Amino acid sequence: MSSEMETVGAASLGGAVSHTTADLSGQACRNCGHMVTDRYCGECGQLAASFHRPFWKLVGEGLADSFALDGRIGRTIPKLLFMPGRVTHDYLRGHMARFMPPFRLFLLSSLIFFFVLFAFIDRNGWFDGLDLNIRNDVEQDVGGALTVEDAMQSEAFRDEAATLFNEDGTIDREGLRDLFVSETPDEERDTAKAELDPLSDRVANVYENQKVFFMAIQGWAPRLSVLLLPITVFILSMLQAWNRRIYIYDHTVHGLHLHAWLYLASTLTLIAEMFLGPQVLIIFALAVPLYTWRSIAVTYEQGFFMSLVRMLLLSIAWCVSMVILLVAVVLASALAV
Repeated sequence: MSSEMETVGAASLGGAVSHTTADLSGQACRNCGHMVTDRYCGECGQLAASFHRPFWKLVGEGLADSFALDGRIGRTIPKLLFMPGRVTHDYLRGHMARFMPPFRLFLLSSLIFFFVLFAFIDRNGWFDGLDLNIRNDVEQDVGGALTVEDAMQSEAFRDEAATLFNEDGTIDREGLRDLFVSETPDEERDTAKAELDPLSDRVANVYENQKVFFMAIQGWAPRLSVLLLPITVFILSMLQAWNRRIYIYDHTVHGLHLHAWLYLASTLTLIAEMFLGPQVLIIFALAVPLYTWRSIAVTYEQGFFMSLVRMLLLSIAWCVSMVILLVAVVLASALAV
């Protein structure tokens, strides 16, 4: 048993060391001395490969094995993109060797998406556009006041708020606390200000360090987005709870494929938006429910109505989860400043 574990460990370290024949074939096994004729020693089971090779070659083989960058990627991605549910359906019915493993596909597509997303943001200066200049904003006319009293109140608020934001990008923190408790009775104002100290300081830190805040968002968004996968698997499991022919494993594979499609489709949408304009976002918004509905129908071999109901429930769960995760990303990023 221990020799088998050592062999498995060596194989995992070696990755795709030798995909067809052993590089020590025809030589004596370095462990037991038995003549090697295959990838593994027929006597003790040790991997018949030498790791004394150039570092770049080991790295390349490891990456190729990790992401399965071979013919499977060409058979998987086009089918995943344009034939909803078909990859999952075939994979769950035993046609595994022809497709990329679901988790590797999910990992690769998420890496591509976030790389393109943040590269696209940097290219278009979205974070520069998010550089808040509240001092100028509050000095502008709010507009839309229905009465003279409303206009006077808006003007008074602008004058008060404009004094909080200094031209050097800092905030008058004491004035910010006073603004937070402006509607609090005088006898409760000191207590309220003390309770709001951590909040006002955090708001001021975010405003004064906006670049750091947006960099923290880039770090937290990929991490917390992973939580959407178990949520999807849980919802799919609940929607099929009475069907004993479908297991958690099936829902996990389906969830991995759905999220891989979402990442890849989002990546293509971001790229297309640069050339075709924002109208492609409308196409993407329509494609998500249609793809999800068809994927559920094909994967679980279900009819139009039941697939539609499950798609709607899953979409609602996605929307609620996305809002919660976005709030979590903002809060985590603010705490990191």
